[in-house]
Amino acid sequence: MSHEELARVRADVLALHERLVAGLELTEALRAKLEESVQRVQTGTYQVVVMGEYSRGKSSLINALLGRERLLPVNSAVTTCVVTVLRWGEREAAFVTESSGERREIPLGELDRHVADRANVDHVVTVETPAELLRDGLVLVDTPGIGAVNNAHSDATYASLSRADAILYVGSSEETLSVNELAHVEKAFAACPVVVTAITKVESVFDQDHEVRVARRKIAAATGLAPEDLVVLPVSAHRRLRALRQGRPESPGESGLPELERQLRDRLAATCGARYLERALDLLDEVQAAAEAPVTNELAALVAGEELERIAAELRQNRRRAEELLAGRAVWREALVASFDEAAAPVVERLAARNQAIRDRFLGHIHSRAVVDDAEGLINATTRALSDALDTARADLLAAVDRTGEETAAATRLPIGVLNAAVPGYQPRLDVSAIMLRKHAREGRLSSVNSGVTVAGAVGTAIFTGAGALLPGIGIAIGAVAAIALGALGVMAGLQEHRHRVLTQVKLERSAQFSQAVLPMVERNAAKAEKDLAEAVEDCKVLMLEHFDDVLRQTRDALDRSIERLAVLREASARDRKRRMAELTITAGQYERVRGELTAARERVRRLGH
Repeated sequence: MSHEELARVRADVLALHERLVAGLELTEALRAKLEESVQRVQTGTYQVVVMGEYSRGKSSLINALLGRERLLPVNSAVTTCVVTVLRWGEREAAFVTESSGERREIPLGELDRHVADRANVDHVVTVETPAELLRDGLVLVDTPGIGAVNNAHSDATYASLSRADAILYVGSSEETLSVNELAHVEKAFAACPVVVTAITKVESVFDQDHEVRVARRKIAAATGLAPEDLVVLPVSAHRRLRALRQGRPESPGESGLPELERQLRDRLAATCGARYLERALDLLDEVQAAAEAPVTNELAALVAGEELERIAAELRQNRRRAEELLAGRAVWREALVASFDEAAAPVVERLAARNQAIRDRFLGHIHSRAVVDDAEGLINATTRALSDALDTARADLLAAVDRTGEETAAATRLPIGVLNAAVPGYQPRLDVSAIMLRKHAREGRLSSVNSGVTVAGAVGTAIFTGAGALLPGIGIAIGAVAAIALGALGVMAGLQEHRHRVLTQVKLERSAQFSQAVLPMVERNAAKAEKDLAEAVEDCKVLMLEHFDDVLRQTRDALDRSIERLAVLREASARDRKRRMAELTITAGQYERVRGELTAARERVRRLGH
């Protein structure tokens, strides 16, 4: 379904909200719930995380999408080092949120300095701008380049993926998706259901369709997805910005950006847009049922006539049960906690086991050539492994929440509704500076070369002297040649000896440095991930208990209203009861129509997601 269809369905869902608030009998608590739901639907945002390696043109592409040539800094001297969030705003302004949580406005002229400041990698810069693309809640998140020496940049990017509704991966036609980039693309597909790949700078290649085919084939091989299911688009920020500078509309197909925008909007509509509306409809169902219950009970009592007292007694019994379930020591609470602890324990144990395996694997590599050949690669691989382990644990924990909620709902015979459970977005980080050779390693190189030259020179000198004694004249020439040749051999032997000694020394030094510096970081990150997961287990338990308490309070309040209405009916005359039945019949008809509209809206949302 298209973004336009999402807008139409959303308008209809908001109209249903308004009808319930305006025309039906609601308590203040139910009315407040509906108003909160309306606000969520109206202000719902869709986060598109823009990721890719350095110098692939991410910031230029964002500027072109927003129709602003110099909104984000773009030049060879400025590299994005912090996460930059771009959202709708009536006026253009920039803000920086520091790691302490403090938020302050900064002049737009200082944006370059904040975005490129390597010391502020933990900060978040927010730019508000009245760009048309952002008007309907789309939020672009520009991330630092991944795959570089500074692991903190990659970590900041990967941390953003946990909050992504869609990922825009930016590659370049100048190098169509390297092996490292494909690893990042695979991570993107694992983190988010919507991934669109943009191949930039196509104005510099002869056949952009060929570049797209190559990229599509590589991504399919890396992810195992069918090539036809992948969205890979050729785009040119340069061409759109050129059209803007010339003050003319771009011609069809000139930049490729309109198709990129359409793909992002439509795919967001079918995923997170549909989810927003599903949650709103779930809440409408819940509120409608709670509001309708007293009407249904009162109407049933009027129809029953002489059985009024029996119905009132049943209502009072149900009310007592609701009150018992709300009691602090109700059995269902203990059962929920025990069931969730049982479901969550294997999740916690699996994370600990995976982290231990990662530590063991890292220790195994410390004494291998990997430390010498690709130290940064080893660090990045370990970071990704820790991150993947935590992502898996988060997903498993949320699945445990769902199972426990369903079990408790069945036991209490109450609806669970929608649990917006969330696990903290901690992201493992290993931040290690580039490891350099120590001074004594360089000294070893010089002594090796010098000793080789000295030995070979001595042999050459001996040959020179001997040949000169036996064959004057000729001997001198031969001796000289021999001295030079053996001197060269001595240099080669010295260099070979140097290479062996230096590699051995470097290997020992790097192993020692990794043991002393990096391993404690691995330990701290693993421990932090396990601690955060344990805290998330407790948070999820609290969330479920609060949710059931809320549902129980709604049930008890609906029963209270029903009991009050029946008390009034007992004192009413036959004429008043007849008049009241007519009123309730009309009200019940209104609720029935609302139920029908909710069912129709849910079907439209279901189609929207397909």
